[in-house]
Amino acid sequence: MTKSTDTRAELIGRLSARSQEFTTGMAHLQQLIAARSGLNITDARAVALLAQHGPMTAGALQRRLHLTGGAATTAVDRLIQKGLAHRAPDLSDRRKVLVVLNERTLDTPRETYQAIEHGFHDVLRHYSDEELAVMARLLDDLILLAEQQATELTPNSPTSAGLSQGT
Repeated sequence: MTKSTDTRAELIGRLSARSQEFTTGMAHLQQLIAARSGLNITDARAVALLAQHGPMTAGALQRRLHLTGGAATTAVDRLIQKGLAHRAPDLSDRRKVLVVLNERTLDTPRETYQAIEHGFHDVLRHYSDEELAVMARLLDDLILLAEQQATELTPNSPTSAGLSQGT
């Protein structure tokens, strides 16, 4: 709970600390879900992306997972070897090949994620629509910030060039 005597600086400090704890907790949760599914974290993230966004090329997976081309291909190959995904031609562009999840791939994680989703909704039901709107805006802003900072820290990105040269 927030005390009415908390200063803005104290609230910002608390939000910063708690967001770091939340991020660490979510990373741990993702590792546990991956392990339960018999996957490493990279493959589990690939499955999650494909489940959320649908079929995509290995190149799109590479960009979204921030992997090298070789690492993305290896991850796709592992998913295929485990029977979790397959390659299929892109019907809108015959030059492209899509990575597509097999339907049974979603069964085990779906049960786990449903329990998490229920807990998430249970927590959020205590907040007003106005509070939820502020939280949604905050998360949008934090996601954008994280993407910008990741770009700056990515080797060979246009914005990281100055960082590596000490400018």
